[in-house]
Amino acid sequence: MAGTKRSRVAAKSSFSHLPFFASGKRGEKACFWNITESGDVRADNETGRAFARQAIAAMFDSNPPFLLGWIAEAMIARGQFGAVEVGFFHEVACSLDEPQSRGLENAP
Repeated sequence: MAGTKRSRVAAKSSFSHLPFFASGKRGEKACFWNITESGDVRADNETGRAFARQAIAAMFDSNPPFLLGWIAEAMIARGQFGAVEVGFFHEVACSLDEPQSRGLENAP
């Protein structure tokens, strides 16, 4: 999987603007879900939704379909699934219901 490793290295610079991304130290893998929960369920849910909107925009900007998988992998590795994650996937699901978000605004 040398291509995946190379892609992750390139992604470090491509995604460094995302608030939930943490660049790994030298020789370490980057973390695509580095978050801190506030403890306020509503605020954390909205944070997750905002993170999703930023991730979706990043996927459209640089067209890396693997980003969502890397985020999910990092969530699993973190071992917690709380309000931030719920908000994140809720927003991703809602975006699938919007034709313009998929470039299908002129689809039949």
